[in-house]
Amino acid sequence: MTKTYLLFDAGGTIVFPHMRVLCDTANKYGLNLLEEDVFRVYCELIFALDLYAKEYGALSNPYPQGVGWEFFERLGLRREALAQASKEISAYNERENLWAYTYPWVSDALKKLQEQGYCMSVLSNSDGRIRQLLTGLNLAQYFEYIFDSQVLGMEKPNPIFFEFALNKIGKTPSEVLYIGDVFYIDVWGANNVGMPAVHLDPLNLYEGWNGARITSVAALSNALEQGVFQKDAFFSAQRFRLQFS
Repeated sequence: MTKTYLLFDAGGTIVFPHMRVLCDTANKYGLNLLEEDVFRVYCELIFALDLYAKEYGALSNPYPQGVGWEFFERLGLRREALAQASKEISAYNERENLWAYTYPWVSDALKKLQEQGYCMSVLSNSDGRIRQLLTGLNLAQYFEYIFDSQVLGMEKPNPIFFEFALNKIGKTPSEVLYIGDVFYIDVWGANNVGMPAVHLDPLNLYEGWNGARITSVAALSNALEQGVFQKDAFFSAQRFRLQFS
């Protein structure tokens, strides 16, 4: 039997913001945080985006003063330091790419999936640097295609982006499983074209939400091989009406 084709999101799924850099920046202004504190707030920011979409039926920026400002404010930074900390992180991202970080278990998980015979690609809302980033982290070797929204001029959850990828990999939606961390971009976007999706929820913030959910890609291989996902659970957001630009 042909194995399901795996299509991965990038940010928050196989690559992550550099939590140590964020932690050191916050602590520079008087906080005393650990990396796990920073990761928790990062997950809460993603959850806030999904809560906004769920309540208002629209994808919009719920952070009017910028993600950096909101992030450091949630970490507890004093108001007078917010602008400077946000500026420093923006400069770091331009210079080094804040997202150029991964965990050892990501490569281990991808290698295991590859050895089990799964073909894989990446479909990412990125800034044009995702291929370079994955190559530098030795993750590009696992993927057949790397689809970058900035390079291609389309982005999730627009169905055109998913359909473009399906055409390239030569698969129908039912033959592909999408894996991502933002419910109303990744899961809804995939479901909207008839593609099943698994949502990543490392801190169990989405308890009670519909759908198939795991904590990280480290759990994907065993879940697939054991058949723990029910087919109907893959389509958790398909009937939800969502406006996006």
